[in-house]
Amino acid sequence: MTKKLLIIFQLFFIPVTYSQTNLENKYNMQGNAKCKLQNFTGAIMDYNKAIELSPNDAAIYSNRGTAKTKLKDYNGATEDFNKAIELNPNEAAIYLNRGDAKKELGNYSEAMEDFNKAIKLNPTLKEVYYNRGNLNFLLKDYSNAITDFSQVINLNPKDADAYRQIGCIKAFEKKYKEAIVDLSKAIELNPKDAETYFNRGVSKKNLGDYRGSILDFSKTIEIDPQKSDAYCHRGVSKSMLKDWQSAILDYNKSIEINPKNGYAYLRRGLAMVVLKQKENGCMDFSKAGELGEEESYDMIKKLCN
Repeated sequence: MTKKLLIIFQLFFIPVTYSQTNLENKYNMQGNAKCKLQNFTGAIMDYNKAIELSPNDAAIYSNRGTAKTKLKDYNGATEDFNKAIELNPNEAAIYLNRGDAKKELGNYSEAMEDFNKAIKLNPTLKEVYYNRGNLNFLLKDYSNAITDFSQVINLNPKDADAYRQIGCIKAFEKKYKEAIVDLSKAIELNPKDAETYFNRGVSKKNLGDYRGSILDFSKTIEIDPQKSDAYCHRGVSKSMLKDWQSAILDYNKSIEINPKNGYAYLRRGLAMVVLKQKENGCMDFSKAGELGEEESYDMIKKLCN
């Protein structure tokens, strides 16, 4: 099972400007409020009205572009950000938002240019370092990704997400001990983030600290009971401690939540074979293979013939 960095790109809404009339302010502010409530379609309707009244206000175009990004209309969002930049080429947040839309369109080089421009205009805007760090990770430039997230921490030493991202990158590079240090700091700052416990649990498991990893996976499940991978990985750690029956219960729950979790079928199959339930185990290997776990076919050759 491959490890994944939790990639969350941050968007930035631009506040109303003093050049707007009261009515334009009203629609713009209503749009911003609706965005906070996740009503992005309603927000766009308000921004449309604001633009009709003030067609040369960059902030409104940028905010509408941000709402379109949330609705995955990345081309429409880019058009709005282009217009906003035409009207105000010196607002860093607009480049930040356009960079995110371009990233979603797969235009990584142009997205990087926008993030770099945003930093040039406003070197203290931490969101842009966060987004550039995630983009650097996608580009497999792990060193610069860590540098960007470290800059987020320089700007805000209590940013738990930045510590989490650094920890996840170090885990991806198999620097598990270093990863645990950063992930532990993230947990200290935000003890309610399930993903951080999960990633620390994976690092502990990979270091052979199975009991410690079980504690982290259990905490993950306490916070997010629907996280299939947490049950699966906890099952793996229990299997390593030869607690096969309890492991199977975790694999069962993982599959119940996500029936397409091929790795859970693979690991359950192994546990079944150990418990002399060969027929059931081989059925799991077959299902795991159907779901893309190529290792399962080796298990079938070794254990099912």
